Amino acid sequence: MKVKPRRISGLDVLRVIQSLGRKEFSTSDAYAFERELEQLHPDNRNVKAKIRQQLQELRDRNLLLHIDRNRWRLP
Repeated sequence: MKVKPRRISGLDVLRVIQSLGRKEFSTSDAYAFERELEQLHPDNRNVKAKIRQQLQELRDRNLLLHIDRNRWRLP
């Protein structure tokens, strides 16, 4: 039986954002973790797009605030 690879989740993205050690960050700050997330999810060929998608999903779940273009804040 083939094991389905785990997709990049909002928790993966939230974990790397929290590792920055500050409340506010930019989308570019999140993209800086692209290589780390690629290593965790080697079958995912669209990591940057997935990071952006997960930032939006975290915003929709009130786990992030979108404060300006490319600017985010942890609540």
